[in-house]
Amino acid sequence: MLIDRTRAEVLIQLGRNGHARDIVDNHLDAHPTDEGGSFTSLKALLLAQEGAAREADRMIAQAITIGEGFGHFHHTAYNIASAYAALDRPDEAVGWLQVAADDGFPCYPYFNGDPNLKCLHGHPGFVDLMSALHRRWEELGARPGR
Repeated sequence: MLIDRTRAEVLIQLGRNGHARDIVDNHLDAHPTDEGGSFTSLKALLLAQEGAAREADRMIAQAITIGEGFGHFHHTAYNIASAYAALDRPDEAVGWLQVAADDGFPCYPYFNGDPNLKCLHGHPGFVDLMSALHRRWEELGARPGR
């Protein structure tokens, strides 16, 4: 399951959405309960990138419901943020990035380098969030390649 999710996420970042969609759809067919909602949120991201806003919103709501109380919800929250970025809803995207960071995924380099979030780089909320994450990253002594 983790391998499939990671493969789908990487394929989306590389713009290979057709292959990513196959992985996501196959997983959801085999595991319709989608514990934590991470594949449902990936489906929302794919739909958002295709311009299918209504369907993406429906999948986002479903992912939130499925993921409620799940211990690793940050993956789902991050994908929801990415879907909102694709839907050109930056305030909601930044809000969900904050949820992902607060829930255990405060990864400054990943947020900064994700091509799905490039459209947020000038948004004041994203700038503030990235400044806070960068400070935290430096306080922890993190360096590239470590």
